[in-house]
Amino acid sequence: MVMLLWGSTEQSISDDARRKIAECWPTFSNDFRHVVAGLCPTLDVTVRVKIATEDSVTVVTPGDWQTLKPEHLLNRLYKGSRLKVPDTLLDLRDTSGVLLGRIGYAGSFRHAILTHGGLRSGTVPNLAGVVLGHNNLDLARNESQPMPSREAWQQWAEAWIDSAAGHDVDALADLHPLCPDRDLAVYQIGSEQLNDAQLSDWLQRQSAVCVFEGRPDYEDFDDVSKDNFDRDFRPNADILFLPTTRGDLAKSLAFPSINYTRRLEKALRMAWGEFEESEDDDVCVGDVDGIDITRLVTCYVRLARS
Repeated sequence: MVMLLWGSTEQSISDDARRKIAECWPTFSNDFRHVVAGLCPTLDVTVRVKIATEDSVTVVTPGDWQTLKPEHLLNRLYKGSRLKVPDTLLDLRDTSGVLLGRIGYAGSFRHAILTHGGLRSGTVPNLAGVVLGHNNLDLARNESQPMPSREAWQQWAEAWIDSAAGHDVDALADLHPLCPDRDLAVYQIGSEQLNDAQLSDWLQRQSAVCVFEGRPDYEDFDDVSKDNFDRDFRPNADILFLPTTRGDLAKSLAFPSINYTRRLEKALRMAWGEFEESEDDDVCVGDVDGIDITRLVTCYVRLARS
């Protein structure tokens, strides 16, 4: 068992200072306990915190990270953070079934916590939760590498994708490199998401297609405000939007990225045979409250078979 003591020495302070300390003490006590638990979230010994004359409080017990409710584990890891975390976590297990983490997809600004020997030792981008890591090869405590194998990550990614319907394109694009053989709905036409098979069927019916990579960002020349753009942009149903991702998750786990332009052109050859490619910098890719938003797009035109 580990016991941490804080504030046991009495100091000479004014009555006003004492009142202020008394007002803030419950918040400080709780915050300090959360800090301790967050530093050693998977420690395999009991950790108790005693602050001044208060009773000691257990903040970590051996193996409790494996069975805590998701909201309690996430609270231990991210107490005080305002960033969104997933509602649930899925087990990350190796091929023999050993539990190596509990995580969920969380988007661009969140990181899962890596631990070694129970202590924080690194992070994994785009995820939330906790993953066991290897020991660092040097003194850089925050650069530990995760223990799970590629097969374990693929199994978790597929389970996460299958756990709920309606994942958005960004989530699917981030997870796709972990399970590249899955046919995921990462292409967008209007409000509809298509997978590779559905995209091929759609291309069969087209003689030309304009393509934009990613989602348009606000530009100074747009005739709308940034707030309106971010809130009300609607994609043009005649434009095919390819997924884009920074690829932070794939890079951190040493998975190859996916080139969606290459995939699209392969699908075009299968559906059309030969085609011509050009660029047009004045194509309406969507609108904001009826005002056209124009951007540079790549245009593909089907050629007649000889």
